[in-house]
Amino acid sequence: TAITRRSDATLVLGTAEGVLYTLKPGAADASRMSVHAHIDSLAAQGNTVAALDRGQTSVTTVGADGAIGQSLRAGQGATTMAADAAGRLLVADTRGGELLVFGVDPLILRQAYPVPDSPYGVAGSRGLAWVSQTSANIVIGYDLSTGIPLEKVRYPTVRQPNTLAFDDASGTLYVVSAAGEGVQVIEHAATGPR
Repeated sequence: TAITRRSDATLVLGTAEGVLYTLKPGAADASRMSVHAHIDSLAAQGNTVAALDRGQTSVTTVGADGAIGQSLRAGQGATTMAADAAGRLLVADTRGGELLVFGVDPLILRQAYPVPDSPYGVAGSRGLAWVSQTSANIVIGYDLSTGIPLEKVRYPTVRQPNTLAFDDASGTLYVVSAAGEGVQVIEHAATGPR
């Protein structure tokens, strides 16, 4: 159901049954560990992996040694999660209408910011946290550096923008429609419309 790569290049895969498989580079076999009731999303910060469970609307960390760390509730209905370059976890609380920003070591909720119109897709970049609003078909880039998210840019998107990805090398934001309208490419996204 989910996959991520730790900074030591170990692949971590999650299943609907709450099992994590880790596969180190060059290894022939994956190690197996039971973590959770369900794993809907994985994100890595360094060698720590965070698992999002939508049913329990919670985030749980797992260390490089496979030890289960802390677990916290993630709003009223967390749906997606991504890591950013600043060491944060970005979580969309769709039911609660918020962007949740967690620190990983230790796991702590650092910011909770209201985002209207069904926030869903999240992505991190060097400068901004990206959140899609699926009811409005909009994506917004927030600056998190001041402690209170500050809107920097906003773009209209394809219908039902559920999935976001950001390429820091080119400054390109990719927005994927869950309604079959394809992939929208926004070049130089962090600097605003040209």
